[in-house]
Amino acid sequence: MATPPGVYQRHRPCSCNRQHSPECLEPTKCRCARVHEPRCAHRVRGNGRTTCGCPWAFVASTMHVGKRVQATKSGFPTQKAAKQARADALADLEASPLSRRAQTVAVFLRDWITRKEADGDIRPSTAIAYRHHIESYLVPILGSMKLSEVRVQHLEHVQAELQRQRPNMSAATRARVHATLRSALRDAYRRELLRDDPTRRMKAPKADRPKVKVWQPEQYGRFLDWLHGRGDRLATAVHLAGMTGLRRGELCGLRWIDVDLERGRLVVAQQVTQLRGQVEVARTKTRAGESRVVDLDVDTIGLLRDVQAVHDAERAGWDRDYGLVLVDQDGRPLTPEHLTRGFPRAIRAYNAEQAGPALPLIRFHDLRHLQASLMLAAGVPLALVSKRLGHSSVQVTSDTYAHLLDGVGAAAAAAAAALIPRTSATRS
Repeated sequence: MATPPGVYQRHRPCSCNRQHSPECLEPTKCRCARVHEPRCAHRVRGNGRTTCGCPWAFVASTMHVGKRVQATKSGFPTQKAAKQARADALADLEASPLSRRAQTVAVFLRDWITRKEADGDIRPSTAIAYRHHIESYLVPILGSMKLSEVRVQHLEHVQAELQRQRPNMSAATRARVHATLRSALRDAYRRELLRDDPTRRMKAPKADRPKVKVWQPEQYGRFLDWLHGRGDRLATAVHLAGMTGLRRGELCGLRWIDVDLERGRLVVAQQVTQLRGQVEVARTKTRAGESRVVDLDVDTIGLLRDVQAVHDAERAGWDRDYGLVLVDQDGRPLTPEHLTRGFPRAIRAYNAEQAGPALPLIRFHDLRHLQASLMLAAGVPLALVSKRLGHSSVQVTSDTYAHLLDGVGAAAAAAAAALIPRTSATRS
């Protein structure tokens, strides 16, 4: 049987210095002497014939922009394996530019995140998280590989190595690392740097969402009364977070021009981000959350009127008016870090001063969950809750608050049944 073009065996000499004969160009014609040292690649079959165990190799070449480009590789155990590898390599050569064909995963990942930052496709905090995933986890495990050679088994190897090297890493972190790699490889596939998208055939690691921790309405009310009673400016942020569901950055970026007290609503137009000490104004976390309208209750409208009056009285002593709702007595904007650090300090102060049951220590972000739990308990449809919170999809809302939906389903079923006219005799 003739050897396919571009596929050949790399015959190796024995340590006895006997070279293979010219007939060894085809394995079926090997007639080398059978007396060799054990290191010889030739071995004797049971029928007395000599078989060649030398590795198979291939060479593939094509024309690209007027130049011939070539790929070679050896070490294949069979002619069939070398033939298939040559076909794959030839397809890669024809599809990918020469400058990218030998690109490593490490080089691509770094170029990918730099390009996304330059294009403004991701928020700065997301870029920092992606870079951490790339430099701390993906490059050490997968970085030296050629991008064109990445397959499903390599993605599975990343997860296995993360579990082995970092046994204390949470499932949620492993899932986020995989999501970063998946996003990058899909971009490589769209740019024709990969012949196939290996992430399509891998089952992505899953991490159960932790159950959110929320205060009871009575606990929230007690804490709000205590904050207002001591004149703490944190009270405004705590009230707005629990009654509107805005995120920290959205609260810090809320301007008076975005608040319509006559109509009882506000518009979420921007957010404030704080990364490594740098405070910046940016778009909202999700597209769904951008320019969303949030209706206000009567108590919240009254609170904002009071805050507006305080600002009017203090404005003469400010160096600059930023036009923001959340500012300190000198007119300086409150930052997300101020809310993150100040909120638990206030809870500890409350527990130290007040008699009775202590309040559980929660995060400022959990006040957003409180608003969601209050709406769900009031029977508000899940789609409206999702819209008010600015979630990217209703599925996110459902996954986050699934443990709060049991009673809502029963109430909805009873309400639907009540709409059907029935005679009293037929009701059970």
